Formats: sequence, structure tokens, C-alpha cells
Amino acid sequence: MQVVSYLFSPIPGTSWNYTTWLIAYGIALCAIAVILKVVFTVYKNNKALKRTLRSAPGQFAWTGIILLILAGSRINGVPYLSMRFLLFVIIALSVFYIVKSIYKMIRVYPEMKKLVEKPDEKQNTVVYSTKKNK
Repeated sequence: MQVVSYLFSPIPGTSWNYTTWLIAYGIALCAIAVILKVVFTVYKNNKALKRTLRSAPGQFAWTGIILLILAGSRINGVPYLSMRFLLFVIIALSVFYIVKSIYKMIRVYPEMKKLVEKPDEKQNTVVYSTKKNK
């Protein structure tokens, strides 16, 4: 029962040692989202990369922003937004997104690259025209 009251305490207190780490992690998630967007614009012809990590920048950005909001509410002592449970859920969700993106880059991206970037079969085909050769 103490675990439940520990996790769901509406005002857990403002003194805790993980403020700087949590803010740095939220900023890092937002930076990863920006870096992925830049990579997408630089490699705009790489369709396999876009299809593999299409939703990753948005996921990283939203979890980073929500994590920063929750860290700010924990510092200011806002009731119910500063619950430990919400912090644990958002941190677990961000770790899940990171692991999912790494898995997609290792396992799904090479297969998608083979499917999307097939060699041109048009080079070996015979072209028929309506013009008569003389």
C-alpha cells in the first residue's frame, strides 16, 4: 500500500535530486527529434528511411516536451501533474520509443531498403514505338 501512495501522491515534494538529469533527458529527446527531421530533409530521396522512421520525430518531440512540462510542474509543486507515476510512465514510454527506433533501424530498414530501391527493370525491356524504321 505504501508503493501506491508513493507513486500517486498528488504533491510529492519539490526537493529531489534528479531535476537536472530529467531536464537534460527531455532536451535530448527534443534534440533527437530535430536531428531526425534534418536527416529526413538531407536524405529526402531515401524512401526506405522515411517509411521506417516516419513517426519517430513526433514521438521523440512529444515525449520530450511532456517530460519537460512534468519536470517543471514537479519543481513548482503543481498538484497532480507532479506525481511520480506520470514521470515514470513518460520515461518508460520514451525508452520504448528509443528501443523501437533502434530495432527498426537494425532489422526493418535493410529489408525496406531492398524492397523500395529495386534495380530498374526498365533498362532491359524492349521499347516499342509507332514510328516505322526505314
